[in-house]
Amino acid sequence: ITLADLDGLDALQGVRFTTVVGATIHTYDFTDEQLEAIGSVGASALSFTTANGTVTLTDYNISAGVIAYSFELTSRTADASQSTETHAFTVAVTDASGSNPAYSPAVTVTIDITDDTPSSALADSAVASILTLDENNFVNGLVSASTSFAHQFVQPSRYGADGAGSTVYRWQLGSATVDTGLFALDTTDRSASDGDGIEQGEAVLLSVDGGDIVGKAGSTTVIRLSIDETSGAVTVTQTAPLWHDALGAYESLRTLSASAGALLLVQTVNDSDGDASSSALDVGTSGFIRLLAPPAPMVSSPTVNEGSPFAVFTVTGAAGQLVSLSTADLSAKAKLGQVLACMDLMVRGTHEVYVHTSRTDNLSQD
Repeated sequence: ITLADLDGLDALQGVRFTTVVGATIHTYDFTDEQLEAIGSVGASALSFTTANGTVTLTDYNISAGVIAYSFELTSRTADASQSTETHAFTVAVTDASGSNPAYSPAVTVTIDITDDTPSSALADSAVASILTLDENNFVNGLVSASTSFAHQFVQPSRYGADGAGSTVYRWQLGSATVDTGLFALDTTDRSASDGDGIEQGEAVLLSVDGGDIVGKAGSTTVIRLSIDETSGAVTVTQTAPLWHDALGAYESLRTLSASAGALLLVQTVNDSDGDASSSALDVGTSGFIRLLAPPAPMVSSPTVNEGSPFAVFTVTGAAGQLVSLSTADLSAKAKLGQVLACMDLMVRGTHEVYVHTSRTDNLSQD
């Protein structure tokens, strides 16, 4: 703010600031001695209030007549979303003294106030939200697990000067369908030469289903990811078994995985006048969702009772698991071919026979 007087700056006796708060006009008069003392030890701070803040005079250059000031916003303004609004006060000077001096015409000083916005961001160091579904716990055809992902983001939500609106969580896919690296279990697949593993079903692909993400193998729903939009609590439900490569390198623990940006959990923070800020957690690359199968099945060494042409095995494992029996131990046993034909077992090569732990075979010798 630059002051001037036709008779020179030395003639100035004082300055008047005027503000309007609501319907009330407020005036603040400061003498030239007060201006010249700004910044001096023991001098009182010169400030005045406006509708939404405080103006403080921070310096006065006597020779140039320039007043420096700062403005502190102390309450939010009734602004439109993401717009700049103005805040004004007037300044007038006088070179007269006395109890009721005349002041020059007032000049308006306008302050631009840019709308404040909320902020959403991932937490710098958050404990991973690990969800593990255990197929050993299938009850009525499903298994589920839940945990909150809210702490993966900065808490509490930062709404800014405009005040709290809402914090919302949602899923977002990078494309219409997203590959998970998982496959459904297909117990009818007995081929070792069809280009995939034995019992390897269709790939599990993610897609949007309302506010949920559903993972389907063909038309069969295998997994569903739901989220509480207010709390950020995630529930993963598995409704069909997965393929765990039981005949190769058995992997009891599989992880739902997707390419970067393909499966996101998004937090959106909204302030009270509608401004929004969002950030996203990449769930597809995090390894947060894990699927645990029953332990690999075990087959005991064969036992042959004296006088019997049959070998007896004990197979332990969850119902429906596919296990291999080595025929190398059976090659010297009588009537092996009759046994295999009777059980309608699948044979790969000359040394492996595959059987489900869920089946029961009662054999009798002719």
